[in-house]
Amino acid sequence: MIKASNPELLVHFAVLESGNNSLANLTNIYSEHLLTCLSKWYGSALYDDPSLAYEAVYQSLRHYSEHPRKYNPEHGGLARFLELNADRAMQEIFEREKYSVRSASIDHQLARLFDNERDFQLAKLILKNENDVPAFVDLLDIGSYRIAEQLSEIKRHTQRIQKILDSNITAEVPKVKKHRAKTRNTAIRA
Repeated sequence: MIKASNPELLVHFAVLESGNNSLANLTNIYSEHLLTCLSKWYGSALYDDPSLAYEAVYQSLRHYSEHPRKYNPEHGGLARFLELNADRAMQEIFEREKYSVRSASIDHQLARLFDNERDFQLAKLILKNENDVPAFVDLLDIGSYRIAEQLSEIKRHTQRIQKILDSNITAEVPKVKKHRAKTRNTAIRA
């Protein structure tokens, strides 16, 4: 059973037909509603920088216009789908912003712990939860090694750095909590 309204279905089918060219139309229809929802859910957190909400709305609408098949009209309305996307984008933005605020103090602590640039950069990759093997290969300058040897070297160095981080940094750096919206029962009428 389709839970999306007829106007939402018309918008969805138009996005499916036009592809990435539909972002302007989506912005005209849904941006005000999404901004209102984000302001209601994250009002105090957006007080310092309300432009973060605009960024989250843009990311939400762009993601939907690029990947419209991820929306299923049988599961709910398009407005609700976009609200959830905007909420998710807002949480990712807060995560990024909190990391950038903390990064200066973390850099200072890392500089105190590691006396060479390579270990300092490895520690930053580990703290970012980076899983990009080529980044580690470039940093360790082991591109000429065989793949098994590269993985072994990466594991050895990351375990060594992780031990130092576990005993010094990780206890001092609090985990970032996700900021969830309290009310999400808003609907739009198109």
